[in-house]
Amino acid sequence: MAEIANQIEAYVGRKVDFFDEVELVQQDDGSIEITKWAVEGKSKPTADQLAAVDAAADAAVAAARVAANRRAAYPSIGDQLDMIFWDGVNETSTWADAIAAVKAAHPKPS
Repeated sequence: MAEIANQIEAYVGRKVDFFDEVELVQQDDGSIEITKWAVEGKSKPTADQLAAVDAAADAAVAAARVAANRRAAYPSIGDQLDMIFWDGVNETSTWADAIAAVKAAHPKPS
């Protein structure tokens, strides 16, 4: 089950400003309550509406995790350009191999 903040963003369809638009407060029983809702064009969601977008929220989190892992693993742009240059000179595939290795190590969720 996705966190409520991710469910809210899936419900709204974009990143939400959790200072100006939405405020969440943890209650004494551990539940989270939406105490402020100022999202233009969208009514405050019900628990059922948030549950309905739970899978989409989980998918968005998984995709963001893959993107962050790939960004960290890719060689720097300078190194990639150097690989591309030398691949052209030497007729090798160093750059394509390096990119393929990162993609294989961090596959997109299915």
